[in-house]
Amino acid sequence: MIIYYAHSKKIYNTKREEEERNKILQKFPKAELICPNRDVGEKFSLAPYLKIVRDCNIVVCSEFDGFVGKGVYWEILTAMDNNKPVFNVTKDFKKVTDIIIVDKNDWTVKYGKVVC
Repeated sequence: MIIYYAHSKKIYNTKREEEERNKILQKFPKAELICPNRDVGEKFSLAPYLKIVRDCNIVVCSEFDGFVGKGVYWEILTAMDNNKPVFNVTKDFKKVTDIIIVDKNDWTVKYGKVVC
């Protein structure tokens, strides 16, 4: 099973990122976890990340200040459009049932809101 960890660049290389990665691996101990920060790197386009999302089995997302940026929004939407289950690590792995746009002008933090 391959899990994609969709999360804000604002938590890249932080203790929070490490804690969330560990939490995902504890929940899914036999999974291969793909962290875009650690395993993919900067691609300067969303397309490579969305391809990984389409190829994985599960997406686990993380909110930042209760929202998701544009990249995470599109990763979640792509997963849902491809019938991949999406779980929210911030909300104890509750299943994501919808994602909505909140502020099209704030690509970094408050672009979207996850609904569980």
